[in-house]
Amino acid sequence: MRSRFLWAILIVVTIGGIFAYRAYTKIMAPNVPDQLADDLVIIPTNATFKDVVQMLH
Repeated sequence: MRSRFLWAILIVVTIGGIFAYRAYTKIMAPNVPDQLADDLVIIPTNATFKDVVQMLH
C-alpha cells in the first residue's frame, strides 16, 4: 500500500515538473530578435505595444 502511494506521488511530481519546466522555458525565452537594424531603440512617449513591436521588426 505504501509503495503504491510513493509511486503515485513520484508520478504526480514528475508530471508537475514537466509542466513547470515547459512554462518556465516559455516565460524565459528571448523576447527580442537576434538582429536589430539599430542597437539603440528609442521608444517615443505614448507609444503603444504595437508601435514598439513594429520598431523591433
